Order: sequence, then structure tokens, then C-alpha cells
Amino acid sequence: MHRTEFRIHNGVKMAFSEEEYGKDLYLKNDTITSSPRKDLDIVKYRKNLVQAVVNRLRTRKGELPAHPEYGSELYKLVGEPMNETTKSLIELYTIEALRQDPRIWEINSIEIQEDRFNKKVIINITVTPVNTTEPLNIVYPYFY
Repeated sequence: MHRTEFRIHNGVKMAFSEEEYGKDLYLKNDTITSSPRKDLDIVKYRKNLVQAVVNRLRTRKGELPAHPEYGSELYKLVGEPMNETTKSLIELYTIEALRQDPRIWEINSIEIQEDRFNKKVIINITVTPVNTTEPLNIVYPYFY
């Protein structure tokens, strides 16, 4: 049984079922993969949402001319010193990017763990997708 829930996104009432989380080509290390049958590999439902969030965070806002609002502004922080201000901006830019996706009902938490040795932070994201009460965890490494 598939439940349908409604959400208002940008002033528009939208309905979602599990299938409507969508599907896309599966990317592994930025490479399109193939299935054991030598077909293009597909990612769907909740896993597609995870891949979509990671792609959105990795894309510079304004990088896609046809979709100038798509992406995040995390790129602005490359080279900045890792301090409380930068960590707050990482959180802010992550929230702004997540709010663009109508499949995300609620942003539950964003935790930033610093790894100074590798000059990166790990952004641990927990969201609740539409059509479920089960949280979804996304781990995104951000190299500064």
C-alpha cells in the first residue's frame, strides 16, 4: 500500500507517493554505472533522494544556466578558515539547499564534524522525506 501525503512547496500543493521520490541514473564517483545485465544502473525512491541531495550540495548555485537557483553556496567557503562563523555558514548554506527539494518535509538536524587532518568537515544531515515519518540520514563530506 502506498500512502500519498500533501505538502505546500513554493505556494503549490504537491502530492507524493514513494514512487514519486523519483529515479535517476546511479552515479558512483561521478560515473554512470551499469547493472549486472549491462543495463544502465538506476537509483530510485529514498536512495534517489540521497543522491539528489548530495548532487545539489556539490553543485554551485548558478552553475546551471537553465536552473539558476539549483545548487548550494558551499563553494563560497573554500579557503576560509574553519571557525564558528564558517561552520554556521556551512549549516546555513546546507539548509538553503535542502529547502529547495520538495521531497524533503522536514530538516531534523545538521551536525558538522571537523576533520582538520584531511581539511574537511563531515556534514551529517537528518531529514524527514514527504510521505513518511522515517528519518533519512545523509553524510556529506565537504572539503574546504
